[in-house]
Amino acid sequence: MGGLSCAWKNGKPTRTTNRTYFLLGDTPFKYSSRAQTDFYGLWLPANIGSITGDHFYVKELALNKYMEVWGKSFEKNFDYKIPFNSELSYSTNCREFDTDYHVTAINGNYPFVATDFAKERVTFTSLDNGIVPAETPVLIRKKSDENTWYQIAERQGAQLNMENYLKGVTYADEISPMTDDGYVNFVLRNGEFCRFDNAGVLSDHKAYLQLPESVTSRYTIEFKENVIDGIENVITDEMDASIYSLSGVRVNSPTKGVYIKKGKKFLIK
Repeated sequence: MGGLSCAWKNGKPTRTTNRTYFLLGDTPFKYSSRAQTDFYGLWLPANIGSITGDHFYVKELALNKYMEVWGKSFEKNFDYKIPFNSELSYSTNCREFDTDYHVTAINGNYPFVATDFAKERVTFTSLDNGIVPAETPVLIRKKSDENTWYQIAERQGAQLNMENYLKGVTYADEISPMTDDGYVNFVLRNGEFCRFDNAGVLSDHKAYLQLPESVTSRYTIEFKENVIDGIENVITDEMDASIYSLSGVRVNSPTKGVYIKKGKKFLIK
């Protein structure tokens, strides 16, 4: 969840600024104008959502459920598409929950992990299905202005079966140039990973590169893609949930045509 500025009254916080919430449950809690506790056990201030800037991100399949429980007056406050920094060609991310990039990856906006390094180059490998496990740091490469967002995953991401030299922070934290055991830290800057000259604070939900050794002060990025274009499978039976059209819209009852599931295209005849 985002940060909150508040004042205290009668031993409970009273909100004074906007707040962003990430609601991970499949079943929505009931809205109340009175202060209450949410699923984290934190106090939700009274009249939550009454400030225009309040925003709630939920799972895609839970969105309509929240609308039914909270009412249409909150429709503009809810969404399942969480934007990433679309102004940058490369950005990093590390979330407390499992995230899903498979729709945005269709247009080349992949999540990558750092799997290898040599001389002045670091190799980044894209994740096969676009599902990133919680607290897994990734590099996002933006190749298209379409679908510059990710979403809360409907299912838990599998543990990585590859090396990842990225380290992530979910809260702003101070990063030193080197660790006590000699590992070297690098920060993403202008499309390269540059060595920390001095200790500095890395913003929340960001990632940095940590290598066991280094012979250079900066590393260029080399990408290794698990390409998802082309028809991967021919399917004759109707598929279950989590099927998308080529434009990224979820389809509950697909008919004949080309669709996307788990980041791969398939054909229903």
